[in-house]
Amino acid sequence: MKRITTCSLYAACILLSTTGLSTQIVRADDGREYEEDILMKKVNKNYPPWYRGCGTGGNGYESDDCAHHYYYEYIGPREGGFTPEQGKFVDSDRIYCGTFHMKPGKTYPSHNHPSREMYYIMEGTADWYTGDTKQAMQVTPGTFISHPPYTPHGWTVTSDNMLRAFYCWWAEGEDDLATKTLSKGGRLTNPCRDQSPQTVKDYRESIAECTEQPTAPVDPEKAVCGGTCSGGGDKLICPGPTCGVA
Repeated sequence: MKRITTCSLYAACILLSTTGLSTQIVRADDGREYEEDILMKKVNKNYPPWYRGCGTGGNGYESDDCAHHYYYEYIGPREGGFTPEQGKFVDSDRIYCGTFHMKPGKTYPSHNHPSREMYYIMEGTADWYTGDTKQAMQVTPGTFISHPPYTPHGWTVTSDNMLRAFYCWWAEGEDDLATKTLSKGGRLTNPCRDQSPQTVKDYRESIAECTEQPTAPVDPEKAVCGGTCSGGGDKLICPGPTCGVA
């Protein structure tokens, strides 16, 4: 069993306990236990449809089975409180934490964002790239990774099982909260290259990008999957072009 404790600025502490695939969250202020799957599964809507799938939702972030990864938000800078529809347990404007889950064999394209970030690997392995290096480090359960603002990073899951991690974004004293830094999701560092799963890479390249802007992501509310998904669980295969591809 691995335990991680994190606190929001409002001293609402969450204890995360993982045993196998079961995750529970304990709110210190009421002592009650909750399963994380009552929260919304989310994925970054700015990523290409082949990667993020065709999920829908009121805020456009809901993940479906075609998405290559999903995450749960425990603490975040959005309205609400203990509301699964909002997708979190605790409000905070300076810290944003939860769990991250990614399918085996999948590549998270190189991306960056203005927030500081950390990952603690709980399960699975991956080849992980940070900065401008093309030399991967292998991460395993117990590995801690920290990314400064705007640092390019990406990875490929190398284990036969899901990669699962605890993540946090946070703002420090000098950060301007008026810019809503924690609400600005990742952007691909090589957006034209990574519009296709055949050319995607998990590290940043200094290459000439296409002269035209890549096609805007499909609105999740209007996306139509290009067929029926087959298989199930971690081995799900979904046809393109607007849904994930094998």
